[in-house]
Amino acid sequence: MVVEKQPKKKSKEKLNNDFEKEEELEETLSEENEQEEGKTEETLKIKELEKELETFKDLNLRLKAEFDNFKKRTAKEKISIYDVVKVDCVTPFLEILDSLERAIGLVVEKNEFSEGINLVINKFYDVLKKVGVVEIKSLGEEFNPKLHEAIKVVEDEKFEKNTICEVLQKGFMLNEAVLRHALVVVANP
Repeated sequence: MVVEKQPKKKSKEKLNNDFEKEEELEETLSEENEQEEGKTEETLKIKELEKELETFKDLNLRLKAEFDNFKKRTAKEKISIYDVVKVDCVTPFLEILDSLERAIGLVVEKNEFSEGINLVINKFYDVLKKVGVVEIKSLGEEFNPKLHEAIKVVEDEKFEKNTICEVLQKGFMLNEAVLRHALVVVANP
């Protein structure tokens, strides 16, 4: 009978071992499930963060493009403002140049005074050229209403049709823009 009792003990031990193994297995499965749930939560969080990152990247690119456009726009505005200021500054000096040229035209004989006025006039043209102001070619040219203002029309066979035969006041341009139209006499319109 003793032999029979031992197998019963083993089976109780075996049952206990099996029970413990089952508990361990359940714990392991439970941990794996928790890990899988954690992984899915982590995956969702990662996806959300990736979407947020893409949004910020897109926003960053847009802001960079907008800033580049702003820089270009302000650079153009600075140039245009500079040209407007240049026009406003140069235009009154053109009247002084006109007066100097009229004065030199009245001088009958060349002397130191007339040479001095000529030097001032030449210096005036040099300064105007440096800031981009150029004289509009008129005498002998074809009349162009964009550049010239006809004050008088004459019939003269020495000139071709619609040709400028006399310049009453010089015209000037700044960077392809007319500062002042040339006042001219047009022959044979």
